[in-house]
Amino acid sequence: MRNIPSNFYYFLKKHEDCTQSILDKVHDLTAEELETAVDGDIIKIRKMVRSVRNEIHKMRGFVRLKSLNEKVMYGYMDPDHEIGFDVANLLAKRFPRTIIVLGNSSISWVSIFTGDEIKKRTENNLKETLNRFENIYNTERDEDDREDVWETYYKSQYTPERKNRKLFKKNMPEKHLESAGNKVEKKFKSSSLKDYIDE
Repeated sequence: MRNIPSNFYYFLKKHEDCTQSILDKVHDLTAEELETAVDGDIIKIRKMVRSVRNEIHKMRGFVRLKSLNEKVMYGYMDPDHEIGFDVANLLAKRFPRTIIVLGNSSISWVSIFTGDEIKKRTENNLKETLNRFENIYNTERDEDDREDVWETYYKSQYTPERKNRKLFKKNMPEKHLESAGNKVEKKFKSSSLKDYIDE
């Protein structure tokens, strides 16, 4: 099974360290050639493609959406690569006709799936974008805070017999928890989930 998709060029361009010379180097390569190459430079490029794809996958799982109102859902995301719309569009398809806003203190990505197409645009930081949507719809925030739901979920899943700190660190790196703004673990009995996992 091949790990490099045929449209690998799309993912490579989103890598934070991608340059025109890197793009030129792989311009004539196929996905199969990139997958099987033994040249050191091409191996680094293959890792860059995988890094972008992995970050998209992790952000899809780690970003926690909250309701601003009945029309807008938002979440914190501070990715390393240019994947804002990749994640926002996937979430927009999951919640049709709901505006999805993902962002941080510098930028936000806004997407909505109308049922036929995805409309998207970038905005200023997350706080300003949410204030603008709050003023447009002039509705109060949903009192059913989704973070409470996640906290309840974590509490229900905790079982002392299944402690495995090494596996937890491998599958839930601190870097990705922070970049997705996932703070529920810190509220869990005023500790991190890591505190409940043995070495």
